[in-house]
Amino acid sequence: MSDNITFTPIADVTLKHHLVSVSGVCVEFKTPERNERFSFFELSDDSGKQIKVWANEFWLNVVRSLVFEDLTYDVIDAEVRAADPAYNFLNTVELRLVEGSKIVQNPEKLGAPVKHYPLRNLDDLPVGESEIFAVIGKILWIGPIEYKNKNDFKRELRAIRIVDKNGVECSAMLWGPHAHRLQEKDLGVWVHFNGVKAGIFDNQVEVQTVRKTQILPYRYLDTANEIEKLH
Repeated sequence: MSDNITFTPIADVTLKHHLVSVSGVCVEFKTPERNERFSFFELSDDSGKQIKVWANEFWLNVVRSLVFEDLTYDVIDAEVRAADPAYNFLNTVELRLVEGSKIVQNPEKLGAPVKHYPLRNLDDLPVGESEIFAVIGKILWIGPIEYKNKNDFKRELRAIRIVDKNGVECSAMLWGPHAHRLQEKDLGVWVHFNGVKAGIFDNQVEVQTVRKTQILPYRYLDTANEIEKLH
């Protein structure tokens, strides 16, 4: 980390702060589709908490050339402000780079600890609840990547079809970077979807990825029995 700087854990950042310094791994970088006058990136520290960092004016060219997902950054003396609910409904505060702020790539690799969510069968998904869970299924079908506009952002999505060890089938929707995680070569492969939620689409229950979802293909295992032994 940068020398002689006091870093605040992301979970402790509140509106009581004016300027704050945080360190974390970039888990997302975006520029609104219809407004290229600003960009934001999201940092996650080793507690797993996340915070958005906004850039405009002078900072635009800096962050667009310096900040990349999966790299770690120290953000120093960023302004704390109330979160904009149009873009940030998960947090109450966010950061803005201002005159005097600094951003430094940190060679140390940070990352939130992996959490293993409880496994669910595909005929026992908690629809209508906020529960995050895991499923294991074999890929039956993979659709093309499509695009959907939401809050001025163009989001990628891909529909797939999976079947679990009991023969129950279900659709799954992969959003954002998760849409690129599986390819046609993964047809017939068993995959562990760790950290997903259940939703309804066209009156059918489906599995949906969220930002923290992990998609783990078991490309070298052939049977559900082998998968079950791993868990």
